Formats: sequence, C-alpha cells, structure tokens
Amino acid sequence: MSDFAGLNQRLNGAGFTKSRSFRIRSGDVTVDGATTAEEFALAADQGSVIIAGTIDARATYGGSISIYGGKGLTMTNTALLRAGANDSVDGLGSGRVTLGISNGVLRVLGGVIDVAGGEGGKVTLRAPVIEQPGADKVNVSFAGAINGAREIVLEGYKRFDLAALASDPRFVGVTVNGSGQAELDLTAVSAGKLNVLADYGAGTLVEFVRDLDVSAGYADLGSLTSQSNFHARAGMELNYSGDIVLKSNWNLGAGVVDQASALAAGVMALEPVLGRRRRPECRWSGLFRPGPVGAKLLIEPAFGDGPAGVA
Repeated sequence: MSDFAGLNQRLNGAGFTKSRSFRIRSGDVTVDGATTAEEFALAADQGSVIIAGTIDARATYGGSISIYGGKGLTMTNTALLRAGANDSVDGLGSGRVTLGISNGVLRVLGGVIDVAGGEGGKVTLRAPVIEQPGADKVNVSFAGAINGAREIVLEGYKRFDLAALASDPRFVGVTVNGSGQAELDLTAVSAGKLNVLADYGAGTLVEFVRDLDVSAGYADLGSLTSQSNFHARAGMELNYSGDIVLKSNWNLGAGVVDQASALAAGVMALEPVLGRRRRPECRWSGLFRPGPVGAKLLIEPAFGDGPAGVA
C-alpha cells in the first residue's frame, strides 16, 4: 500500500472512526500519518509492516489495535499507539494492543504504546517459538515504552499440523475420518499411546504449554521482563487443510494454582469482606501450572496465504 497515511486521512475526514480493518495480501505496509479509529486491525499476509505514525483508538471503555506482519514488523521511534479507556465516570474499561508476526522479526525500536486509563490495558507481543537446546526464544526485541498496562504478555506460539499428528503412531486424539475431516477427541485412549491433545508427554500440546520457556530471548526485551505485570504465555495454532470437528469437550481455562505458595509469595490475597482468594495483579510465576490448554489456542484452516495468528 503506497499511501496509507493519505487513505486514513480521507477516512478520518469522512467520519470512519469506529472500526477499520485492513488485510494486505501481498507487499509491505508503512503505517504513517494519523489514524483515528476505536478498533484498528491490519494484517500484511506476505509482507512486513513498519509503524511510524499515530493510531488513536482511545474509547470510553478502551480501544483495540491489532497489527500483524507476515514477514516481520518494526515499530519506529516516531510511532504512537493509543488504545486506553477514557471513561471519566466509573474508571472502567481496558485498552488492547497486539503486535504479531508469522515470520521474520518483531522489533520495537522505540515509540510509545499507551493503554492507560480505566482498569489498565493489555499489551501482547506475539511471535513463533524458535526451538533450540536449552531455553527457547522468540524473535522479539523491545526498546520502546509502554504506559498504563496492567498486563504485558510475550506470547510464543507453535503451529501443530493436525494431519501430521493424525498419522503419528505415538498419539491418539486426532484422526482423519472418511470425509477428510480432522476429528479432535480429548477422551480418546489407546494402550501405550498419548492423547496428543490432553496428555503430558513428548510432542503433545500439554508439554508445549507446561514447559514453555522462551527466556533465551529475554535479553532483547530490555526492562520488560523485570516488571511485575510481564509474563510469557504459550499460544497454539492447529492447522488443517479441511474441516475440523471437535468431538469432545475442551476446557480452555484448565489450570492448577498452588494457593498456599501463591498467598505466601504475595501474588494472591484474601478478599477482606468475602474471604475469597483473589489475584491482586497480573504477576505470573511457577506457582501457576497451566493445565492441558491453559493458554491461547487458535484453530484455523491452513490456507497458506494468511498471517499466523489472525482469526
């Protein structure tokens, strides 16, 4: 797209300030100029994205900015992304900013991501996991500033090919039926085999979530990893070229918390009035062990022409 700033200037003038979504099938995109929209989404399937301008998505209860680069994403020191909540009555709402890549490098060279206001916003940096001996990494570097976030997430994701899992003799849980559909069954069992969706073991989804360690890339994140609102999260993509059928229930919120240790560490507190345990802020550690899918999951067809992570 040769004149993104000019296009958005015209959209601003015409009053299109509620929602804008762009999907660029091929080529690179430079996000420059000034854009005003409460919901902004941009995906460059086969290109890279450079963010050099301002996107103002502030809204009463928080706006949303999502930008994905199929071959990389760079945020320059002139960039400003604003998505905070500006409700001045109840102080509610939460802005969201997500920057992600399918390949290449996600580089925040400078600039500001501002999600201040309301209950505090959420910033997610999303990239595929690069597996290696010892701790893994993601190709993400950060030298910018984040204002007002109650949660900063580094999401390392992995793609799982359902056809390959169905033909793997080590596993049950994924099969291809006579109609060519991939069937997912977390209840499937077979002697000597692991359910690749529900069991913990080498090569399973549960292993990826529970053992996620992308700390080999933390040195490139500046001071983010030392902040109490930072944590890493596992993401999974289940890719298949046909239909996908879920044959059993799947609890995407499964997890186990060591409550005694969490209370002792200060990441959980007793609610004074109700006596209930609550998590006072978004601080995560080894005290939380995700269950089979205590992470983000995306199931999508493997069209081969879209940026990973765009649903």
